[in-house]
Amino acid sequence: MIGQWWFLAPTFALMLVALVLPGVFWTRAGTRSALVAVGAAPAFTFGVVTVLSVLYSRASIRWEAATVLPVLGMCALLGALTWFGLHVRRASGGAWRPGMPLAEAIGTRVPLGAVQRAVRGATWGAVALGFALAALPMLAGADPADPVQQWDSTFHMNGVHAILLGGDASPFGGLHELYGGREVYYPTGWHAFVALFATPQTVVPASNVSSLALMAVWVTGAAALVSVLTSSRTAVLAAPVVAGLMPNMPADALTMYNQWPNATGTALLPGLMGLVVLVGRRFADDWRSRPPGRALARRAGQTVFLMVGALGLIGAHPSAVFSLLALLAAPLMAALVGLARSCDWQGVRGRAAGIAWSLVAAAVVVVPLVVLASPKIRAMGKYPRQGVSWSEGLAHMFVPFPPFAQTMGMTWWTIVQFVFLVAGLVVVAGLARLAVPGREDTVPASPGGGRMPVWP
Repeated sequence: MIGQWWFLAPTFALMLVALVLPGVFWTRAGTRSALVAVGAAPAFTFGVVTVLSVLYSRASIRWEAATVLPVLGMCALLGALTWFGLHVRRASGGAWRPGMPLAEAIGTRVPLGAVQRAVRGATWGAVALGFALAALPMLAGADPADPVQQWDSTFHMNGVHAILLGGDASPFGGLHELYGGREVYYPTGWHAFVALFATPQTVVPASNVSSLALMAVWVTGAAALVSVLTSSRTAVLAAPVVAGLMPNMPADALTMYNQWPNATGTALLPGLMGLVVLVGRRFADDWRSRPPGRALARRAGQTVFLMVGALGLIGAHPSAVFSLLALLAAPLMAALVGLARSCDWQGVRGRAAGIAWSLVAAAVVVVPLVVLASPKIRAMGKYPRQGVSWSEGLAHMFVPFPPFAQTMGMTWWTIVQFVFLVAGLVVVAGLARLAVPGREDTVPASPGGGRMPVWP
């Protein structure tokens, strides 16, 4: 079966380029970590795709590769110019002027040391290994020309076909042909993206290739997230490998059941979350060391990027945004409370800033509750389905429940994951008591007394 996939390698490569290139330079303009930049970039791409799908529908512009890919390319070009301009400004000490020789403006690049090169190579090698492990079952056992035998995947492939025929990818009615002509809301991020690489005759293989592309996004995002949460090389190297072996995602979500929109939101989540943590740390440092206006201005560009990325999560599947908030709610609230407490409540400006941060903290709690109470969300919650007990529902937090045959190997792998989860919680709880504020580009000193190398 693997040989049949080689013919789709160009499609796979083009999908990866379209996922990464539009956003990676914007991220690199504000962070030294290439891993975080690549991990967060796909969410930005889906955000742009979501915005374009709505605008094109309103302007009666047909949704196709010829009208969309040039815009994504323009995003990449503008991001590259921004990255280059900021690099030149930093390298020249902010004294760059027209007419300055390019070599002088760029400055001398310090070559990487042997250890740094080894760390980068090992990290990207682990990402490649994680992707290979995730993709191997599908490559070895599936024909790319065969549709997944699930009702949900059939619906989504029909959605791609409808976009190709109708030229409308808007989430507000783009899939009307699947609803008897009624214009209903449905997140079309995945459908719109796949339609850029498919024809009415190649919807099935293009959809199957998108599963491989999302696997790559998933393992890269997992490595990026862990790289900003810990300085442990072992953890960062293990993250993409473990992510590639998870039974719920990607094995079930992208191989067996192929619930593509939901899987897309899940795949985008870790990379964007890593960037959120990184930007949050830097903003907190800026707030404590600089005037408030300058602190806000320094992170304005990254904030816009995160907002576009969050829109990408919504465009893929709105549940991904709730997952993002649920995972970051506790640290976000702690950070907001810390910022409020750090304000000078005796002065007028300090009191105003403290009240503002308190209101933001309240909004973190109130806004999701208001959204959950909206008629559309409540209608989704009232969809008739067989319920589960509280014990089973809570158990899903700790033990995977993929719809696979319960073989001895699957049982043991479930037990291993549970043990890893418990061990990880214990380690994180222990590290939390020893944690000290750090930076993304340096990590705590090694036992030998030197500084550990920068993560890629």
